[in-house]
Amino acid sequence: MKNFIMTQAWLSRFMVISFFMITALLAVSSIYMKMNINAEKTAEEHRIMFQQLGESLAKASDYLTAEGRKYAVTGDRIHMENYWREIEQTRTRDYVIEKMHSANAPEDELALLEEAKKYSDELVETERRSMRLVLEAEHISEDMMPVSVVGKKLESSDVLLSDKEKRAKAVEIMFDNKYDISKEHIMKPIAAFQQAMNSRLENELLNARQNLYRAFILQVVLACLIIAEILGLMRIFILYITRPIQHYTKKLEIFSFQQYFSLRAEGTKELCILADVFNALYLSFQEELKKRRETEKRMIIAKEDAEKANAAKSEFLANMSHEIRTPLNTIIGYHYMMEKQRLSAKVSAYAGNIGLAAQNLLDIVNEILDFSKIESGKIELEVTPFNFRKTLIDIYNMINVETEKKGIDFSLEIDESVPEIVLGDAFRLKRVALNLLANAVKFTEHGFIHFKVSSIVREKEEWVEMSIADSGIGIAEDAQTHLFEAFTQADISTSRRFGGTGLGLAISRQIAFLMNGYIKVISKLGAGSTFILTFPVQRAGKSVLQEKEAVPDIKFYNIKLLLVEDNTVNLYMTEEILVDFGFTVTIADSGRKAIELSAADKYDLILMDIRMPIMDGYETAECIQKSSKNIDTPIIALSADVFGDVQKKVFASGMAGYLEKPLQLDKLGRILSAVLKIPVTALPASVPITDVFFDPQSVIEKLSGKTSVYKKVLSLFYLQHQNDAEEIEKCILRGDRSRAFECLHELKGAAGNIGANGLYKAAADLYDMLKEERTEGTVSNFIGIFINSMEKIDKYLRRQAEEVSPIAALPNASAADTHKLLQMLQSGDFTAKESCRRMKVVLCGIFGKNFYTRLWQEVNIYDFPAAAVLLSNEMQNRKDEL
Repeated sequence: MKNFIMTQAWLSRFMVISFFMITALLAVSSIYMKMNINAEKTAEEHRIMFQQLGESLAKASDYLTAEGRKYAVTGDRIHMENYWREIEQTRTRDYVIEKMHSANAPEDELALLEEAKKYSDELVETERRSMRLVLEAEHISEDMMPVSVVGKKLESSDVLLSDKEKRAKAVEIMFDNKYDISKEHIMKPIAAFQQAMNSRLENELLNARQNLYRAFILQVVLACLIIAEILGLMRIFILYITRPIQHYTKKLEIFSFQQYFSLRAEGTKELCILADVFNALYLSFQEELKKRRETEKRMIIAKEDAEKANAAKSEFLANMSHEIRTPLNTIIGYHYMMEKQRLSAKVSAYAGNIGLAAQNLLDIVNEILDFSKIESGKIELEVTPFNFRKTLIDIYNMINVETEKKGIDFSLEIDESVPEIVLGDAFRLKRVALNLLANAVKFTEHGFIHFKVSSIVREKEEWVEMSIADSGIGIAEDAQTHLFEAFTQADISTSRRFGGTGLGLAISRQIAFLMNGYIKVISKLGAGSTFILTFPVQRAGKSVLQEKEAVPDIKFYNIKLLLVEDNTVNLYMTEEILVDFGFTVTIADSGRKAIELSAADKYDLILMDIRMPIMDGYETAECIQKSSKNIDTPIIALSADVFGDVQKKVFASGMAGYLEKPLQLDKLGRILSAVLKIPVTALPASVPITDVFFDPQSVIEKLSGKTSVYKKVLSLFYLQHQNDAEEIEKCILRGDRSRAFECLHELKGAAGNIGANGLYKAAADLYDMLKEERTEGTVSNFIGIFINSMEKIDKYLRRQAEEVSPIAALPNASAADTHKLLQMLQSGDFTAKESCRRMKVVLCGIFGKNFYTRLWQEVNIYDFPAAAVLLSNEMQNRKDEL
């Protein structure tokens, strides 16, 4: 045993063997114990049963004697009937003997019973004689006598007796000594039987109890063996596993490369190997460290870079399934560009199929992400007044285009009781209705679609019921039970024939629940379907909408205001709004500039952006309040950050108010008037973030119709933020969330101010997801919306290019972008074409429309070298201007 080496395999064998041994011992012990318990129980049952049988036999014998004597004395036939009922029907004697035979009683006990029965039969003959004498004395005919008595013939001497003598004789033979002797002959075997039986059963019971005691002792011994075996296993584990690991742990706690270190091999063979390998690795590391001491600093830097790259890779892999949108947006973008080329019919068909497939896949991804967002509780319904009847008509007009293409009869019916102005979320309501109607169009080849809206009252509350009936393919009854589940359609053939993810109805039902309503379906396969959306509504007066559209008439004259904002777009936009309110505005593009201005002049009010580089709004406000002429000047915080405890932090820092970006005129007017303590009779209406993706007109209205100012601000936004998506994506990939937050915060506020509502919401969503350390496809969604928004802004600026050149104010920025485009053309960057197209306004403003036309002709056919030469020559000619 000295050479024995414990291994994990041996340890596993010990555990398995011990387990089976313990199991076997427990099984044998349990079986043995159960057998002895059953044996004791059986012995006790036999003792009780045999004792009862002996007592029954003795009682039966005494009962027969008593009934025979009673009949001899009284002549009452009832006693004779009881006697023969016991003999012929109850048959206690025969029953006892049969039970003893069935219980496998010993032969000597059965012999005693047989002897008792033999004497009992002899005594029965005497009792039959007595009964015959009594019946003869009463002159009972043999027809009236019991059969057993009829068979008994009297002796000639008995026949000659008189009736009285016969009675006397009958009593005499039942009570004489001969009868008693015969009775004793019966009871002696019975007594002997009972004594033998009791002795035997007591011995059996004693043996069973002794065996049960032995079984208990065996159980105790087995329990001790099991405990000993478990303790042995624990000892082995402690000796070969626990202690070695504790030893390794303690040693590793003081591990250092600065001094010699070694693990003493202990425990199982595998743990010993682990220690030996560790020691070998330690020695190799020591040697390696000695060789690389001179390059230690570079190794640390390389290690940090590798860790960052690995973290970025892990994040990318974790979100890979959601990043499908990025290449999809590229595919859709290039498909859009291909459609503008002169293609052959065949290639044009291919391009169309590519675009259709990409758009379908993008819709699927969007639905999945929307459903995920709804399930996670990230969507909250707005409660704002809107024209419900107008919304229904808008929905009808959108769907009517598709129904006309398919030749379907589409009708809209709105009951007179349906309210016109209601409070709710118009966008979500549209989505549910459009989803249900789109399904109706998809699954209806011909026939009709009837869109009916009615108002009902339930428990004093007004509800709206929207019913969409069609004559389409219908839905099987068994499929209706899971129709509203995610990724579910009526059957597999439906998905193959009509496409879709099966998420539309699931999303619609979730939105219906958020509206405190529900959706139900009535359908029959082949006979069309009816979907009914029911939800409660709250009426609103027309004055609410009129107030929302009210023209601002509040003015703040002779009030000096300091506006602090680091973002140029937001700075100009907010300045124009405040000037329109009547303020005398001074602007500062940084915290330090604001401190300088506040030290030099006294202001009535300060609007402070709280997220600025170098010195943020909190620090700037603290400096102004401590050491300037504006210690008592109220400061109102401006920020696009509406998450967390920002408002609490703002008020805790001593600021007088808080405004969210983009600015809402009604809130702006109310807060300014409250802070300045100016009574307000009519406030400017909010221009909230609407469902319109890009809404320049709403911003122009907010600027009191100053289109030129809006064009200037929009141009600044385009130039300053056109590369934000790329910068944000890079920050997220390399784990620089702080910088990503800054970019998103600035972009969100600026996008809201210029009316890029789609981009504002996308930036807000991405900001929210990053806060929760989850992106889940929001990055790719944001990039797609960013590209779309910039395209719309570019188109808008190009349409307005003749009225004003937004580039003229910023030649340096234009020159930088032009140099970057030249580098892209020279390097053959495929995205140069898209950049050239987006920079049309910039290039036209610098070089003129004719030059841009010639440049675009080269770029459009991907002759980048020729385009690079053309642009380089022109830039050289205008060197002084650039």
